[in-house]
Amino acid sequence: MPFQPRMTPVGGVSSYKNIDLDLLIDSYVINDITGSIIRFKLLPDEVSESYSAEFEDVPIMGRSSPYVSYSLGGPKEISLSLILHDDYCIGGNILDTVNKFKALAYPNYEDQVIEPPKCFLRIGDFIKLLGVCSSVDVSWEKPIRVDKDTGESFYAKADVSLSLRNVVKVPFSADQVERGNDSDRLGVW
Repeated sequence: MPFQPRMTPVGGVSSYKNIDLDLLIDSYVINDITGSIIRFKLLPDEVSESYSAEFEDVPIMGRSSPYVSYSLGGPKEISLSLILHDDYCIGGNILDTVNKFKALAYPNYEDQVIEPPKCFLRIGDFIKLLGVCSSVDVSWEKPIRVDKDTGESFYAKADVSLSLRNVVKVPFSADQVERGNDSDRLGVW
C-alpha cells in the first residue's frame, strides 16, 4: 500500500522580510500518526547518512582462510540538526514547531497494537526517507521573547537534532543504491 499520510497541510507564511520562501528548497517531515507536516525552508549545515553491514567468517576445511559471507545489514540512518528561530517557523510559533518534532519519537496508545511512529523526511530532492525517529534532541538558546498575548517568556531559538532509521519491507540492493534508487520504494510499508 502506498504511503498515504493522514494529514492536511499546515498553512504558513509565504514570505518573510522580502524572502520568497517558495523559491527556497522545500523540506519537511510528515508525522504519520498525528498527520502533522513540519515544513522548514532551510537546509541543514550537515546531514549524516550511515549504513552498516555485518559479515560472518565461515571456516572451510582445507582452506587457509575462512569464506566471508554477508550476514545482514542494518537500516540506513540519517542524522541532522536544524537551527530554528521563531521568526521563521512556518505554520506556528517555535514552541509548536519543536513540539511537533518531539512528537515524532512517540507512538499513540489508542489501539491495542502499538506500531512504530513512522514519519517521512524530505530535504529537497536530495534526501527522502521513510522511517522511524529514534531520537530528538532540543537545545534552547537566547534571545528570550515575551508573548504579547499571554505575557509568557520563551526562547526564540532552538537547535533540533533528529536521528531517523529507514523502514522498508523490501531491502535495497547494491545496484539500486549505486544508481541512487534507494528511495524508490518510499511508499512501501
